[in-house]
Amino acid sequence: TDAMPENLYLDIAILPFEPGIPESEEEQDKQLIIPDVRRAESRYIAYHLKDTLELTGNWGAVRVVPTMSEAVDLQISGEILESNGETLKARITATDATGKQWVSRTFEDNASKYSYRTAMEDPFQDFYNDIANALLRERQNLKSDQLANLRQVTSLKYANSLAPDAFGGYLTQKRGRTSIAQLPSQNDTMLNRVQQIKVRENLFVDTLDDYYGNFYREMKPS
Repeated sequence: TDAMPENLYLDIAILPFEPGIPESEEEQDKQLIIPDVRRAESRYIAYHLKDTLELTGNWGAVRVVPTMSEAVDLQISGEILESNGETLKARITATDATGKQWVSRTFEDNASKYSYRTAMEDPFQDFYNDIANALLRERQNLKSDQLANLRQVTSLKYANSLAPDAFGGYLTQKRGRTSIAQLPSQNDTMLNRVQQIKVRENLFVDTLDDYYGNFYREMKPS
């Protein structure tokens, strides 16, 4: 981990993956997809990715959330394209608060027949490591002032989502990208209140994240 000021660590939200279940039962049978298992995997994979990113120490708070959030710097979503115990393949998209896409591509890993004999590591750990490395490469391309700017955009977007009248003029949208038009004063009382609300929302999101965590831990042995 590179030594970085605390305030430049980016917070990440990961959505449960799209399970990628075909509508027709015939197609499900053909692809050997059991819908309930695939839906369970969609949450399991998201949470294992969260664990992997957390363990790197390169990021701020990493949480699995049920819906998109304005309160984070980087959002990750994915769609399972193939998962049959031998191959794990998913399309991953990561977009930051300014609307810049960091990653949008397919990741894939194959488990060897030996990887299930010992439960030391997830059979598809390389899949998760590849995503973590791709995200880190993107972050390392950003200078300190760009990271600080991204954090500021996140803060103002969240404030704007709560109080558009008070914070509507601080951001501009152009070609799907969000940038800062002007900054509120350092001691803006509304902004301070928004920050307090954000702290409380994060506590609530942590509770949801625990729910996904319990689900993950119960599912892990199987």
